[in-house]
Amino acid sequence: MKIPASATILTRNSAATLERCLVSVQDFADIVVLDGNSTDGTPDIARQFGARVIPQTDSKEPAVRITNFTEVREKSFRETTYDWVYMIDSDEWASPEQIEAVRTLVAANRVREVYLFRKLAVVDDKVVRYAYFYPDYSLRMLAKSGGAHWRSGRLVHEKIIIPDGVTRVRRNEVVFSAWPPFAQSVEKDAGYLAMAIAPYQKEGVSRLRCLRVAVLNTLKAVYILARIAAVHLRYGFRDTMPLRQHLRFPRYHWTYARMLVRRALTIRSPYAPAR
Repeated sequence: MKIPASATILTRNSAATLERCLVSVQDFADIVVLDGNSTDGTPDIARQFGARVIPQTDSKEPAVRITNFTEVREKSFRETTYDWVYMIDSDEWASPEQIEAVRTLVAANRVREVYLFRKLAVVDDKVVRYAYFYPDYSLRMLAKSGGAHWRSGRLVHEKIIIPDGVTRVRRNEVVFSAWPPFAQSVEKDAGYLAMAIAPYQKEGVSRLRCLRVAVLNTLKAVYILARIAAVHLRYGFRDTMPLRQHLRFPRYHWTYARMLVRRALTIRSPYAPAR
């Protein structure tokens, strides 16, 4: 029997990973794939599993990149048929235990609860047992009628706002997340950085705001680096996140901080004499 809920997936040239993802969620009554004009047969794969394929944007550009993740996520919610929505990425797959847990939770219909499931990274086809960011729980399922919604204004690192009276429930059933090769991961980071810095390039942004966020990101980079060192000292390297993948995280924040400082230096002080 199908689960009376909608599963949402964002895709862009995801043919290499999508089938495994769709197999894992095939028990959902409604599968919604928001596609970025893929050119590798991704929509055909999705339709083979009964998914509804909907364009992410009105753009006709082939393999168009997402420039506003929040808008696409909001669109995915609008396109769902059911109140309960389960979110998964095209390079992830849910364990059978997680799907059975979802079936039970949907049947219970506690709309004032949202559910976070445990995520394990898979790097080079190997499950990572230890990483600085573990345990990693991500919000995967909610009832739209419960009031949770996407926070507006965020181009990347989109976030769901949980209203008062709605309870976050952590579940230990696992969703697996396949990481791309290192070079592709770095390229992906660069795209996220470009979106993250975009709001600070606008007119009216203050130098102080840029510097404050730069300091916070520098501190975060140092903190993450210390956590990474602690994990490797305790668990070694065998079942741990590969070091160069681990180091992407402090590198991201250091790079972001440098970009913000450079931006701050281009902002003319309001106290500077007029020319």
